[in-house]
Amino acid sequence: MAEAIGLAASIGGLINLAISLSDISYEYFNNVRHASKAIQSYFVELSALKKVLVGLDEILRDPVHGVVLAGHGSFELTSAGIGECEEELRRLEKKLGKKAKGGRFHGAVGNLLWPFKEKETKEIVETLHRYRGIFHASLSLNGFVVGVEISEKVQGLERTINTTYQEKILRWLCSIDPSINHNAACSKREPTTGNWLIKSQEFANWWNNANQFLWLYGIPGCGKTVLCSTVIEHTNNQITKDATCGFAYFYFDFNSGEKQAIDGFLCSVLAQLSCQMEPFSDSIKALYDENYKLSSRPKRDTLVGTLFTLAKSFRRVYVVVDALDECSDRIGIADLIVTIISRKKEEINILATSRKEQELEVGLRDVSSQSILVQSAMVDRDIALHVRSQLSKDNQLRRWSDSVKPEIETALVEGAHGMYVSLSPNPRDVAWSLESG
Repeated sequence: MAEAIGLAASIGGLINLAISLSDISYEYFNNVRHASKAIQSYFVELSALKKVLVGLDEILRDPVHGVVLAGHGSFELTSAGIGECEEELRRLEKKLGKKAKGGRFHGAVGNLLWPFKEKETKEIVETLHRYRGIFHASLSLNGFVVGVEISEKVQGLERTINTTYQEKILRWLCSIDPSINHNAACSKREPTTGNWLIKSQEFANWWNNANQFLWLYGIPGCGKTVLCSTVIEHTNNQITKDATCGFAYFYFDFNSGEKQAIDGFLCSVLAQLSCQMEPFSDSIKALYDENYKLSSRPKRDTLVGTLFTLAKSFRRVYVVVDALDECSDRIGIADLIVTIISRKKEEINILATSRKEQELEVGLRDVSSQSILVQSAMVDRDIALHVRSQLSKDNQLRRWSDSVKPEIETALVEGAHGMYVSLSPNPRDVAWSLESG
């Protein structure tokens, strides 16, 4: 700010000098008959220079704009020009025969003949014009800088408004948080859990080809949800490397009414895909505008149509769904999957897990050419890894001898019979039992 104030003081001195020079010059002008075009141009340039200096002074004294302008690298030329301009104005003052006193010119004009020859007058005009250009450029620079600042503020405000509006739409569209289920499932898996699935030919076919459905089915507790979390983590990691693909996941859940509904599933998928789109989807905005004021919810056909519209924004969309059997409408969810996979205009791949319920087996028959029966032999290694990890993390179990720990692991894995839900009794109880035995 101090730099701006100093420059403003220097500009103020130039303004006073220009005003005084204008006053005495006009006394000459009023007494010079038939003034040439060069002399007339001199007065025009001097007047224009004074106006530019006044404008520059106002900006430099502004607490915001002055700091911005004075701190800009391009203003160095203006700072140098101030001193040179002052020298030129004082030269003119001396030539016109007036002596400065108190910042103003006093006394009568003796010889009213214009003291400069035509060529010299033209040179003076060119010099004044040059200084006016320098100072005017600073005004233009300020206008540009301020314009940029205003533009940035407006854009920032628009971004804030848009973000708030989008968040409002997403809250209205879906309040379901599938990450709660996902985090719970991830707590039961190790870094290599389910690698056999990711490396399988069935998964490769699902990943690499369009409009694919892969069904993982098995008895309750065989680890389908944990495998689903593995697929979700893998898919998410891959999608972050390829912005052309979209990704969404969902966990159907008996413990939540919202997480049992097909519409809840669709809205969650739409919300997740919307967050991956830039700019925000007009289709989602339209969905909101058409229903919010009426306090209504979109019809299922509308939700499905919106899904297809959003899918067009991606090269391919991957959807991973856990526990189809926990959907309140198994026939409906099977029909929906068939509808999505059978439509070839968009590329939407779905991987789903469930128990082998009759409604699902029959309903998915047309698209379930690829399926994997999750059996104990496939997940025993995953269970062993999980048990081993838990044993290593338990502070009390660490004190047990290395000969006991393998026995604890074996007892738990064999007792699980390929079932994640059967990972009980507590490892500590097993350890005490083995020791006492």
